[in-house]
Amino acid sequence: MKRSIILGTFLVLSAIHSTRADFAMNLPNTGEGGNNVADTNYVLSYARTINDTPEPMTAYGIEYPVSLWVSAPSGSDWIKPEIDFQGHWFYELSLNIPGITSISGRWATDNDSEIFLNGISTGFSKSEWGFMSLADFNITSGFTGTDTLLFRV
Repeated sequence: MKRSIILGTFLVLSAIHSTRADFAMNLPNTGEGGNNVADTNYVLSYARTINDTPEPMTAYGIEYPVSLWVSAPSGSDWIKPEIDFQGHWFYELSLNIPGITSISGRWATDNDSEIFLNGISTGFSKSEWGFMSLADFNITSGFTGTDTLLFRV
């Protein structure tokens, strides 16, 4: 089962799913709290340039905002920063799952984006039109048992 994620400066992640040898589990979707509610699952930070030290910020769930954006799947919402600036946004999900063997899901972002696991690119990226459809991802290596999944938008 694949879960979907919708991020952004806006991001949507929904039905994200992980497995280990002995069981499978669902990880939190973005925007589970609903519209205008702080998303407490994903830690958001911001940097004007890629070399700046990221500053923390709060992400909030938002209603389906723009007609070109893919609709958030049931159980998830687009999330966005409390204040929008030009720059780089980092949505992090910390995982403490010993024996994890994969993470799969679906995601959309506005705009360009890339997925990292423990600071290393997974090879999954989206172009500036990444908000128009959900894309599948499946990460099957690079796990340590205490992992950080990061979406750079």
